[in-house]
Amino acid sequence: MSQDSLSLVLHALDAASNARFQYDEVSRWPEGQLDALVKAGILREAELADAVVCDGCEEACHEDVELIVEDDAPSRAYVVCHERDLGRIQIELARLATWAVSAQGLAEWLAGQLGVSGDPEECVPGRLWWLGRPAPRGKRIDVFFARGAAWANADRAFGKAARFAECSRPAVLVPWAISPVSPFG
Repeated sequence: MSQDSLSLVLHALDAASNARFQYDEVSRWPEGQLDALVKAGILREAELADAVVCDGCEEACHEDVELIVEDDAPSRAYVVCHERDLGRIQIELARLATWAVSAQGLAEWLAGQLGVSGDPEECVPGRLWWLGRPAPRGKRIDVFFARGAAWANADRAFGKAARFAECSRPAVLVPWAISPVSPFG
């Protein structure tokens, strides 16, 4: 996987909002990158975009999409450019596609990369997964994946995880950042 697009995905995953990637952005990624991330389960198709960059003007304004779906005709999509008086501008339906980052999908992919069997256990909904107990160099360690380890509520969120509290030497993987005052020590 390309470092640039993977970095974007991991950074988005660690953001507090539910980031989506639109067609216009992923179409600039290296060839095969989107397919690899979807196949790995790290990205999943999401709802259609409700706004796109206007093709009609040089300002690259972001305009709301007007989607027309009729029973007896092919679907069409338009934007109305508010920067210039260009009227309705038809856009390709493919540009409405979006993909969302799947924390569960990344946890499953990580578990597979570690060679552990079974599905990751979600310890804190949407935030902490126990991936398993691989044995690097013959020593078993509990490996967790944590989303939002640098968020303000990390102590409260991860402090509720009984499985994590039971582990004497856990390893915690984070997608982007960890707070210097982390609940993970």
